[in-house]
Amino acid sequence: RAGIGALLRAALPEVLSESQLTKLMDQLLGATGAEIAKLVRDARTFAISAQEVLSADHVSQAADLLHPPPSVDLIWRIAVHEAGHLLAAHLLGLPPAQSASIGAKGGNVLHPSTVYLTPATLHARVCTSLAGRAAEQLIMDDISCGAGVSYGSDLSMATTLSLRAEAALGFGKSLSWYAPETPLSLLPSEIQERVEARLQQAQTEVTDLLRDHRGTLEHIARELAEKREMDQPELTRLIAEAVRGAGLSGRNPDPGRRIKPTPNLSDD
Repeated sequence: RAGIGALLRAALPEVLSESQLTKLMDQLLGATGAEIAKLVRDARTFAISAQEVLSADHVSQAADLLHPPPSVDLIWRIAVHEAGHLLAAHLLGLPPAQSASIGAKGGNVLHPSTVYLTPATLHARVCTSLAGRAAEQLIMDDISCGAGVSYGSDLSMATTLSLRAEAALGFGKSLSWYAPETPLSLLPSEIQERVEARLQQAQTEVTDLLRDHRGTLEHIARELAEKREMDQPELTRLIAEAVRGAGLSGRNPDPGRRIKPTPNLSDD
């Protein structure tokens, strides 16, 4: 967000007021440097075509073409989705998220990578990958396509982790090893079935977990929808505040549930 503001200030000095700039920074969150450069060129083209001096109206026109202003409902849905990832990671004891952002075309939570996996931490990561979808279902009473748009999506990551567990890491019933890049459809049917079973189990468990902490989930989502972009210290404070406000310890209150908090691997 700050980077977008810096690019616009540098390219369009004295064209935008601070309030106009703030609005554009929110609208364009997630845009690349190349997209911002194109926006500036388009704004200049609009001004030349109209035989007018370049103004904020021309910039807004170009911004609307690049990233149409998102509706309040869309921002809320994206915030709920990303709040699900954040809260699940916290409750399952995974390392704190490094950042979170809510943009016009979707959201993003950046989690630190973990090279060393155990069956418990892998399962926690699968649950966390599916938590955005679960949060949407819980709060919005339906789901969007946001969990499975492309390679690298939530469903992609959850499936890849589950596949590695069953076919490469020895976390399943078989010790047979298959190349990680092998398409799921080419693997034996019993492995395909176990991967699907892992995903379904994780989806059920993380949905139950978030349901137990619905108030905390909604608090996090409201803050994300308002701030739109938060770094690790802000997220740490937000989650601690949300957990404290809900009167929760931040861990699963039901000792009988199958999901257990896992060790924090950030120092490993």
